[in-house]
Amino acid sequence: MSQEGFTMEHRALGRVASWTVFSLVVIYAVTLIFGFLSRKSPQDQIGDPYFTIMELLIILMMPFMVMSMIAVHAYATPDAKAYSFTALAFMIVMAVITSGLHFVILTVSRQIEAAGLTLAPLFFPMAVCGICIGYSGVGLVFCSLDIVRDSCFQRRWA
Repeated sequence: MSQEGFTMEHRALGRVASWTVFSLVVIYAVTLIFGFLSRKSPQDQIGDPYFTIMELLIILMMPFMVMSMIAVHAYATPDAKAYSFTALAFMIVMAVITSGLHFVILTVSRQIEAAGLTLAPLFFPMAVCGICIGYSGVGLVFCSLDIVRDSCFQRRWA
């Protein structure tokens, strides 16, 4: 290894985490396609079980994304450690926001439906969706910052 402190364990962690994320994304894409095909009309939302599977896949994906960034940080040269640490911090923030968002979608939206609150949209129209969209937007901003930081300030990783 050309990087000081980068061990075979770091390399194995990075490979396993990256391949796991890739596999989960492929499974997510297949589930998404089946979810789109299961709708009766284009205006319908993706229903169960596809929606639940997609939400769980996103939650499952987040720790592996953080693990892959840990391997990237371990591989960084000493002069780039500050940048890779920043990227790791942004990835952790993104993982927490994304996991929290999809956990709320899985739990709160089910409780509102199960309670049969038919007048709920009159009191808080799209409140849950608005919160979720805002929450997701913040996560995407952190993820975008991470990607931009990697592409602009990082030296070659290979």
